[in-house]
Parts: sequence; structure tokens; C-alpha cells
Amino acid sequence: MGDIVISFRDVVKTYPSYHQFNGGIKNFIFHLHSNIKEMRKRFLAINGLSLDIKRGENFAFIGRNGAGKSTLLGLMAGVLKPDSGEISVHGRISPLLSLGAGFHPELTGRENILLNGVLLGLSREKVLSRIDEIIAFSELEAFIDQPVRTYSSGMYSKLGFSVVTILDPEILLLDEVLAVGDVAFVEKCKKSFDAFRSDKNVTMVLVSHSLPMVAETCDRAAWIHHKKVRALGPSADVVSEYMTAMMPKVDTPATITAQPAHVSLGVCSLDASSGAVFKPRIVSEVEEPTIRISLLRRSDGAVIRDWTTAPQPMALSHEEDGWLLTPRFTDRFEPVPIAPNAGNRADEEDDYALMRVWAEKDGRKITPPIHTAVVLDQTSRTALETERGRILFHYGANGCERVPAWPAGMAIRIVARNLFCKDGIGAFVLGLAGLLTSAGLRVQLYAYVFDPALSGFVQSISDLENDAKEHDLLIYNWSIEDEFLSTMTSVPCKKLLYYHNVTPGAFFEAYDKTFAAVLDRSTEQYEYFKLFDAVLANSEYSLENIRPYLDTDVYASHCPPTLNPARLTSVTPEPVKMPDTNRFLFWISRMAPHKRPTLAIDIFAELAAKDDNIGLVMVGGGRNDFPSQAAQIEEALAQLPKKVRARCALMEGVSDSKLAFLYSRATVLLATSAHEGFGLPLMEAMGAGLPVVATSQPAVEEVLDGAGMILPDDPAAAATALGELLNDASRLETLKQEGVARAETLYAMADGSVVFDAAEAALARESDKA
Repeated sequence: MGDIVISFRDVVKTYPSYHQFNGGIKNFIFHLHSNIKEMRKRFLAINGLSLDIKRGENFAFIGRNGAGKSTLLGLMAGVLKPDSGEISVHGRISPLLSLGAGFHPELTGRENILLNGVLLGLSREKVLSRIDEIIAFSELEAFIDQPVRTYSSGMYSKLGFSVVTILDPEILLLDEVLAVGDVAFVEKCKKSFDAFRSDKNVTMVLVSHSLPMVAETCDRAAWIHHKKVRALGPSADVVSEYMTAMMPKVDTPATITAQPAHVSLGVCSLDASSGAVFKPRIVSEVEEPTIRISLLRRSDGAVIRDWTTAPQPMALSHEEDGWLLTPRFTDRFEPVPIAPNAGNRADEEDDYALMRVWAEKDGRKITPPIHTAVVLDQTSRTALETERGRILFHYGANGCERVPAWPAGMAIRIVARNLFCKDGIGAFVLGLAGLLTSAGLRVQLYAYVFDPALSGFVQSISDLENDAKEHDLLIYNWSIEDEFLSTMTSVPCKKLLYYHNVTPGAFFEAYDKTFAAVLDRSTEQYEYFKLFDAVLANSEYSLENIRPYLDTDVYASHCPPTLNPARLTSVTPEPVKMPDTNRFLFWISRMAPHKRPTLAIDIFAELAAKDDNIGLVMVGGGRNDFPSQAAQIEEALAQLPKKVRARCALMEGVSDSKLAFLYSRATVLLATSAHEGFGLPLMEAMGAGLPVVATSQPAVEEVLDGAGMILPDDPAAAATALGELLNDASRLETLKQEGVARAETLYAMADGSVVFDAAEAALARESDKA
């Protein structure tokens, strides 16, 4: 068992096109050249296909009509010859491609049994020794000496099936022929089929459109698509992938971008102590992509070992000789490890490793990477859980006094298209996971692209469709056009939307027209929001933007986009180098056009011209995301007098401890954004006792609620108002006290209560529908 009995290597098969000519001989001769060209054309049925089938295996081909499945059986049986490539068959073939094929109509049933047995490679004596058994199985005793031309189609089928099944097949080929004859005979056929399945010396290869039967009875399957193997592996997995691909797609606006190519593993961590089995799956229109699997050292991302292979079930294990990656078709066969790619490899030294996976075509990456954690023992498992707890506690450290009585066994599945620790949405999602975990709920995170630091508790977004159960709750975070939204709304469970607001594309038109178009197109997805059972937004301002698109009876509220608003008060401030001035303005935001960093520089320039003791510290990432805007920032800084420029400090990637230091030492927070959904730095500054001055914007004024000073957009006028404030100690102290009080109110809104209210409303609404 386990020997290869059928092998295809780069097999190509074509058929004549049989072009139909009209118009008679005169027209044919008149167009002789083009007609001869048409006559030479051939239809491609199989294109460069390679696969192996092992002895004792039950193997199935599935796919749409015309994909090439029956052609493959014909090639195995030898009734068809390939145009190129190699086909090796080791064993006696018993084909049931067309029941009764090879029967002579003028011969009797008994004579045709003898003829077919000899054609199948058996001796005359062997066939005669089993002929009575064949006749009895066929239930045609009364007609066996009649010419088969007198048989009905059912009788014909019974005789054909009986000949093949009774004469000890070695390799049995079946092409949609299991349901033959009457009900009683069909049951007899199934019993014979089951006997062949359990016989380790019989290899069965079948073509069938009965997908449940294939998934239940076959070891492996191959999905034939566009004349090639689209998927190969355990039959249940291949059938599931085929059915998913064949399902009608949810209608989406024509302008919405299609789902990008992605890869999934179905797991977020692997225990390699006894061979961790995983099933990589590629969702892509690219034909025959491969999987690149790299084992990385967690501390620095150095590659320990990597492999390139076809998408298939695999097991990762650690042996004396190092890491092994082995295909896992079925436990019935001995696995042969996949050879690793050549190159230098890093030593192993961390408590647990990371596995990075992406899909590629001809060495070119076609999907973003996904990461999972790989553990080997209890020590590494503990290290992974400790890291998971540290991250979730950091962003959701409020804890939870409210333990909901939700259905037993339900899971909370939190989704964000992109999930990064340093990103505002990422921090909120992690905080939400921490809050719900502390309430004793089972939480799983999903993302399309995510931070490698989150390996071990984030899965690919495409896994959600298989994971979600009817009694689960999906919490979906949306902030920009999301290619996965239509799929998420069709997941069969309760759904809660958290809307993070979307920035108008007009702010980006001069910097990146494509991105601006994506932002403007995002509002088309508002139509999907009515499919959610409850909706939260990051502010009342954001909620009002989408309220017209919600059902009137849906729960809709808002809460700040953080679940650990006071986290900076729990860290030890770490000093950073600042301008050599007694006072400084603090600006913190992403260096994006709508945040208007150049306006902050212009206001500072106006103020610095009158005040030699004022500095500016700007903290923000994404400075080079928009090159033309980065050039504007550099130009604005270059135009400052040298001494004024020396009082500026630009920082990126600042830790929480350094951020806490800057909040504690700054004179005021300067906010210049032209668009906000909430404005998290405003709340952080007020909570740290830092007065806030900001340009006018609805969400900003909602967050401040009178606890800050609103500046005009004109730099000179803003600088004048700011200068007056800086020289008014009493007013500064008042803003500080008002800000602290306002922050306390916002903190109370961020304790998770609104999230629980929304979740319970979603669950209740779904129950009402049921």
C-alpha cells in the first residue's frame, strides 16, 4: 500500500475541432486556405496536468462539465492517447466508463461475459470459473443466453457492472455509473463499492457530480478547472473549496474593487511537537499558484528554513535533523518530506517561532503574507499565551465588571481588514478583544493584513466563512472601502458594525488620485450597513453620517474608539530630546493631508516670530506615504529661519512611555485636522492635563464639548489667539481643569458598557427574526 499505481507527468490531450463547413464544395475551394487552417485546429482538453494516485486509494475527480474529467479516465484506461507527456499505470485496469462498452450486440450475455473478461486481461479459465457468480450478481439468469441486443438499457448496465466487479479489479475506473438498475440492484452495487473501498489492493478512481458522496467515501480528490488541477487534497477539503467557488456571488456595486488574492491556513497557531497539520488555501484568479512557507525567528524575523510547494494539506514537525514539512494526503500513506529551499539559515533561539505564508506565481508574491505562531512544548505555549495576554491587557486594561449571560459555546469574531498594533483602529480592535476576553468570552480576531507581532491570535479573514456559527457574534470594524464587506454580511451569524468614519477623498486629490477615488467610492458601501443587527460609531457626528442607511429599528449608538483610554497614565514616562525652550506646542497625528501638518508649521512660524521661547514637537507616522505632501512639509520647515527651525522636532514611531513624557511636558496640544471621526489625541491630552487648542471641525468640537479653545484656520489669526492664551496662566489652568473633567466623562463612555449594550441588542434582534 502506498505505491504509485497511476502517474501523470505534464500530460496534454487535444481533440479535433470538427469545424463544420457550409456552402458546398465550391465555397470550400474558394476559401481553401482558411478552411484547411480550421481543419487543423484542435480543442485542448487537458493542459500540462501532473498528479499521482497510490495503491489502495479512493480518488475522485470533480469539476464542471467539459473540464476534462472523463478524458482523464479515458487516458488512464488506455482508450485515449495523450498528445504529449507521460502516463504510467501499474496494475490491471477495470474501466466502467460506459456500462456495457465492448459488448457485441449479436452475442449472448454469457458470451459477452467471456469476451469482456478476456478484454480485461484475464484468462478464459479464470472467467469461466467466476461466470456463474457474475450471472447471479447480474440477476439476469433467465436472459443470459439471449443476444444482448434484446436487453433493455437497465439489463445492459447490470451485466456490465457485474462483469467488472466480480472479476477482482486492481484499478477500478468509474464514470458516474454507480446508480444502475432498479433500487435493489443499486443497493447491491453500493455494497460492492464499499467492499472495494476497504480493500487495500484495489485502487478506485471515479468521476462524479455527487459531491456529498465524494466527500464521504473518497480519500483524496482533484478539482479539474480549465483543463488543469485547481485543488488537490483530502476529498472533504477539495469539495468544500469547489462548492465555495461555485456559489453565486453577492451582488456588489460595479465600482467596488473585487476581493484581492489572499491565502489562509485555518489556524492562528500550530503545535509542532507531534506534527502540526494545516491546510493552506489560496483564493486567487492566478492559475496554478504555489505556496511559500518560511519559518522565522521571532526576535528578528530571520529565516530558519523555508519551502515552496503546491497548496495542499501539510504537517510541520521538528525532528533531530531540524524542521520538516510533509504533505498530508491521508494517514494511510507514508509521507515524504518536501525539500526546503536552498540558502543560509538562522539558528533557532526564541521561545516560539513564526511561520510566514504567502502565495506566489513564478517567484512573484501575489498575496500579502499571513503569520502564525509555532510552538514546540509547554514552555513555548506559555510564552505565546503570555504575549497574547500582554497585548490584549495593554489595549483593553479596563477589565470587565459585566459578565453577560450569552449562549453557551458562542464565539465573538472580531474583524478588521488591516490590523496593526500602532494603528488607531488596530489598538481599538485589540482593546475590544481584551475587554471581551476579560469577561470570560471566547474571542477570535481576523484580518486580511496584520502585524507579525499578533501571530498566534489573528487568523486570515478568509477563515471566517468556515469558522462562524449561527450562534456567534461578528463585530466588524469599517473605515474605508473594504473588498470583504459583502462576504462578511452574508456570514450566517449575528453582526455588529463599528464605524470608524471615512475621510473625504477631496483631501487627497492633489496627492494621490487613486486613493482619493477609493475614499469617495467607500460611501457606496453604506448600503451594506442595513444588514447589521446593531451599529456603533466613534462619535455622534460619525453616526449621523450613516444613520440614513440604517434600519429604523436597529440599535445605534456611539462610544470612543478605545477601551483603555487611561493607558498612558499607567506607564513610566521616558524622557526624549526636545527643543531647548521653556514651552512647546505638541502636535500628534498621522502625517496625512487632512491632518494639515503644514498648517501647524505655519501657525508655529507666526508665533515663533514673536516669541523666542516657544518650540514645536510633531509626532506622526506616514510622513512618506504621500511624497508630494512630504515635500511640502520639508519646504515649510526649510522656509523657517535657522534659529526657529532649531526649535522644531519631528518624531516618528514614539513609544507609549515617550508619548506620556511629551504629554506631561508640553504647554498645549495643537490640533489642525480638517476632518476627524473622533480625535483620540484630544482625549489623551485632556486626560493628561494638557490644554487643547484646535481648528474647528464637528467631531473635534463634539469631543472637546467646550473644554478647549477653537482656533481660526488663518495661521496669523490662529497664532495671535494662541499667543494670548500662552500669556494667560489663568486661562491655561481653566482649560486644563475643564479638559480633565471632560476626559473623565469620555473615559466613562469607553468602559465597554456601550459595546455590551450593542452586542446584546444584536443578539436579541436576531432572536426576534428567528
